[in-house]
Amino acid sequence: MTSEHNTTSESYRELTTLLRNIISDRTTFTEPFNVYFLGRSPKIVNATEIKDMYYSGRRLHVFAMSVRIPEYPLAELTNFLRDFLKQYIENDHIGDGVSAGWLVSTPKIKDFARSLAWPTAILEPERVAELLCKWEKGEPIQNRLCGILSGISIDDSVTIKDGIKIFKPNSDSSSYTPVISYPQKLKNALQVNIQLKASPAFFNPKEECSTISYKGFNDNLLTVLCEALSLASNHCVLLNFAWIEYKDVDAFMNIPSLVYSYHSSDNPDLSAFMEFSYLLHVDRLRDYPVLNYPRVTKEQLDHVKNLLSKINTVQNSKKRLNLAVTRWVKSKQQKKTSDRFIDLRIALEALYLKRDKGDFAFKIANYGAWHLGRDYNERVEYRNTLRYAYNQASKAIHAGEVDDNEKNRDLLAAAQNLCRKGILKRLDETEEPKWDEMILGKNK
Repeated sequence: MTSEHNTTSESYRELTTLLRNIISDRTTFTEPFNVYFLGRSPKIVNATEIKDMYYSGRRLHVFAMSVRIPEYPLAELTNFLRDFLKQYIENDHIGDGVSAGWLVSTPKIKDFARSLAWPTAILEPERVAELLCKWEKGEPIQNRLCGILSGISIDDSVTIKDGIKIFKPNSDSSSYTPVISYPQKLKNALQVNIQLKASPAFFNPKEECSTISYKGFNDNLLTVLCEALSLASNHCVLLNFAWIEYKDVDAFMNIPSLVYSYHSSDNPDLSAFMEFSYLLHVDRLRDYPVLNYPRVTKEQLDHVKNLLSKINTVQNSKKRLNLAVTRWVKSKQQKKTSDRFIDLRIALEALYLKRDKGDFAFKIANYGAWHLGRDYNERVEYRNTLRYAYNQASKAIHAGEVDDNEKNRDLLAAAQNLCRKGILKRLDETEEPKWDEMILGKNK
């Protein structure tokens, strides 16, 4: 949405005019001379053609070109920027956090002015002027982290918390989404968008600044979301791939080497992504399933917000509880029953043991029974389920496999439910219970 304040100021109007002047008919963009190796002369295009090339998916080609701007309009824009952005300029160099993705640069102000020819041609002068006015005032760069999830389905788009939205990609996609060309691969999958704020857009070169800072972002953000969704829904939710959408800011990012794409020789349908986006994570794309995933309720989705903060906390301070969450989710994946028992065993050990020695099966069965059972009969039932499940996991480890039959699958599901119940209870507890005191009846 256009800011009225930014688009009515004198600076905005003057900047818009100066930007329009640098993409006049006399401004030209030229291919690099290495195209001679292709047997032809470098192509020369104008600003309108640059815009068409960019939106037709030839982003790398666009930013590999050089630009020639008449001296007078370039000098006018440079002089204006020297005054307009003076707090971010030192020795005629500007601190630029916009043009290099996660990195920063300190170009000469004239070179920065020249680099504005690309976004001005692509986005139009008014939009570029608006963004520059916002960044001059210290506002952050706006972009978003996106991912494709599988394992659950929803009826309608849902906002988990401020800035985190989950929806069906074929019904609520933007033109930047790199996967909308592959609807056959996205049936029943979900997309998540997480709004990001990056800063600084501009900084003074005398300040120590080597990279862009993303508020609220960490490398595990989508992983934690999948774990929270898995625990809330009692189903395995997987991240299939993820990317960052830079949206309009992409037109400022004129360093081709920072553009990443994914090419799969196994699956030509997923061999190219629109170059507006920067791929972060790919997980088994060639095995992307088309399934009828279980539908989650509003109550389960409401639980996710609370779980997000709790899982974030255990990632940093309670490593074994975090391991329990991770391996429980793995045990819910669609794979061999033996492997699922093994993952569940690791989750239970992380949940109920430290560096214990002795009979692990006995300790896990009894600790879990007293931790979760409300009365004698329930504790007996839980102890038996946990002990039998642990023994089956031991058999899978030492014998290589357990029978994939209905009895074992039911046992696995029952033990998984107890493990999940234990994890959710531990996430609510401020400190780890003293297990030996618990099974001796203290505070019961």
